[in-house]
Parts: sequence; structure tokens; C-alpha cells
Amino acid sequence: MVKNTEIKKGIRRRALERRGTLSPEFREKAGREITDRVLSSELYRQCRDIFCYVSFRDEADTYSLIRYSLEQGHRVAVPKVMSGTAAGRRMEFYYINNMDELKPGAWGIPEPDPEISVPAVPDQDALIVMPGAAFDRTGRRLGYGGGYYDTYLRKHPEGIRIALAYSSQLLDTIPAESHDVRPEMIFTENECIVCVG
Repeated sequence: MVKNTEIKKGIRRRALERRGTLSPEFREKAGREITDRVLSSELYRQCRDIFCYVSFRDEADTYSLIRYSLEQGHRVAVPKVMSGTAAGRRMEFYYINNMDELKPGAWGIPEPDPEISVPAVPDQDALIVMPGAAFDRTGRRLGYGGGYYDTYLRKHPEGIRIALAYSSQLLDTIPAESHDVRPEMIFTENECIVCVG
């Protein structure tokens, strides 16, 4: 019998391969449409803080969302993977004032510098933007295999969780584990999905 982890690895690999075939022109256009959907949502208008991943390679863009949020006076926090054996698979969020404060961190992903950034913890007024390789319409999410977001969001369950994805990242169903944390809404270039199930 094939284990869930092996099934997930196969789904993740295919989803990332498919996302990697999207043209830069499509990603740029779709990224603008996704950002516009988020910015025009009631969730965004009501939140005070934005906890957002910094997009990397061919992920759905978050740079526009982060910059706009900073310009509009939102407090913006971005994640940093904590290194060292004692840290385990752990990340923390830090407030930033601008994108220039980010430096390449784990796997080359831009991260805040804890020496100059203020630690951040989400509360009920926070909008938490989650990355992922693939999603289904009930909010089941397939991350990148590290468990960083699931671990962090189990520890900090406050706030509203959303995900950004290209429509091609939506699958009919994704295997779920009891510890998986789901977004409450998924924003794509075509629609905003309220996750139920």
C-alpha cells in the first residue's frame, strides 16, 4: 500500500512541474489579477497586519501585495526560517518597513534580518498569506514538504488564513493529514474560493 507521503510527493512534483511551465508573461498577468482580487476583498480591507510569504521563483507574486500594504500603512511581517538543530523545522515572522530589508536566507528565499527587524505574532486582525504547491477547493493544501507553515499556524491559530495560487494549481482533491492547516480562502487569477469541507 502506497503511503500518503509518497502520494503527496508525486502530486507535489507534478504540480511544481506544471507551475514551472507557465510563461513569465502569464505569471505576471495572473499575479496582478490575484493581487487585485486580494486588495479588493473585504478580508484585506478589515485586516490590520499582513503576514505574507515572500514569493520566490515561479510562486504567485506577493511583492506587489507587500509593497502596496506598506504604502497603505499596514504592518507587514514576513517569515524567516530559523536555523540550527535546536530550531528544528521552525520559522518566525518579523515586521519589515520596506523590501530593501530582505536578504537571501534559507534556499535563497528573501528573508528579514532579525538584527534589525521586530518580531511579529499574528492576532485576530491579521491576514496570513500562505504559499503552496497545490490546493483543492476545500482548502487542503500541499506545501513544499517542510511543514513550516503547518507547525507555525498550529502554534499561532489567530488571524484569517488565505492562499494565493494560479488556477492550474487547483486539483480535484489532495490527501490530507489531521495536522494540516488549511487556508480559509484561495485567491486565483480567475476567482476567490471560500474553502469548505
